[in-house]
Formats: sequence, structure tokens, C-alpha cells
Amino acid sequence: MALSLVVGLACGLVLWLLNIRLALLFGSVHLILNFIPNVGAIIATLLPLPMLLIGQDLSLMKIVLALALPTLVHVIVGHGVEPKVMGDSLELHPITVMLCLIFWGMLWGIPGPWVRPRRVRMGMGMGMGMGSCHPN
Repeated sequence: MALSLVVGLACGLVLWLLNIRLALLFGSVHLILNFIPNVGAIIATLLPLPMLLIGQDLSLMKIVLALALPTLVHVIVGHGVEPKVMGDSLELHPITVMLCLIFWGMLWGIPGPWVRPRRVRMGMGMGMGMGSCHPN
């Protein structure tokens, strides 16, 4: 939840600094859609596009920045900060978290990445509690 809030605030701030109308609304959309893996970030980033092209007299540079900077925020948080935070909270290596998210996302679709990293950690905990399987 906290990382989605950071994404929403950062994207809203970027759009506000670029003088895009409804920047607060689009920042809120980024916050909400950040909970949907992969597709949510794409939808949230492209949602202001019709308004940018039709509704305002903006330069091409501002339109490109209004699309590129929120995308950059999603990439940095989604591929850098989020695996590190999730890995630290679950005591897993960030690579393990990323592989787990990819695998379970491919297997189960949207619900997979939300549930599975915790299951991997639970399985590791059960394996550690079993000790050695070799008789003494």
C-alpha cells in the first residue's frame, strides 16, 4: 500500500509540475491501478493521453514527458524498490522475489503475484524447521 501511495504521489506530482489538468485525479488513478500487476501501470500511464492530445494546447515535449516520467516512476518502483522492500520484509533475496512474481503471475495470472511470495517464505520456514533428513 505504501509503495502504491508513493507511485500515486510521484506520478501526480509529475503531472502537476507539467501543468496537466486533473493531475490529482490521474495521480489517484496511478495509486489505484498500481495494485494490478503489469497492466495497471500501462493503463494508468496511457489514460491521460486523449486529454493530452485533444484537451490542452501542449507542446510535443510536454506530452512525451507526461507519458515517459510516470512510466519511469513505475519502472523504478516496480523493478527496483518493490522487490527490495518485499524481499526484506519476507527475508528473501530480491531475485527470488522477482522470479516468484514472474512464475506465479504466469501460472495464476493477476492473483498469483499477490499471494505467492508469502507462500514461498512459509515453505522455506517449514524446510528450515525440519533440520537434516539424514539419520545420526
